[in-house]
Amino acid sequence: MTRWEYRIIQRELTEVELNRLGEEGWELVAKERFVQRKIHHKWYFKRPKEESEERVRVEVTNYTPEKEVAGSA
Repeated sequence: MTRWEYRIIQRELTEVELNRLGEEGWELVAKERFVQRKIHHKWYFKRPKEESEERVRVEVTNYTPEKEVAGSA
C-alpha cells in the first residue's frame, strides 16, 4: 500500500517554484484562493512517503526549495 506525505504552502508560487516542487516529487492535488483583506493562496501537495519514514507529516511553510533556483541568491 502506498503511503503519502503532504505539504501545505500558504503563499503564491511561481512557475519556477512549482516546477522545482515537481522535480522534488511533489504533486499538486488542490489549490485554494481566498480573500481576507487581500488575496491569499493555499497549495496542497503530496508525494509517496519514503519507506524509512514512520509517519505522515503535514507541513505548513513558506516554501524553500531543496535546491537553489538558478539565478537567485
